[in-house]
Amino acid sequence: MMMRSGTDWKEIYTPGSELDKHRDLLLNEAKAYYEDYAYKAKAAIPPGTKFNYSTLDTCIVGWALERAVRRPLAAYMSEKLWQPAGMETDAYWVQ
Repeated sequence: MMMRSGTDWKEIYTPGSELDKHRDLLLNEAKAYYEDYAYKAKAAIPPGTKFNYSTLDTCIVGWALERAVRRPLAAYMSEKLWQPAGMETDAYWVQ
């Protein structure tokens, strides 16, 4: 949750980068890139030692929460966060 997993993940979205290509697959073709990458991620440094902005880390935390509550994450967050906060419009969720 603190983006200190120590994986080799690089949050680089420049046109043509690996993440840019896979992000397009995720958004346009509903491919599960982040989950696929999580299975093959390698340790770059010891966990907890350095902050690295990482969509991968937040996705893994989301999957863990989803499995713990046995509900889709978007539905759980709507019930526990969005609705109690009194939001007036629907949220946009990319998973």
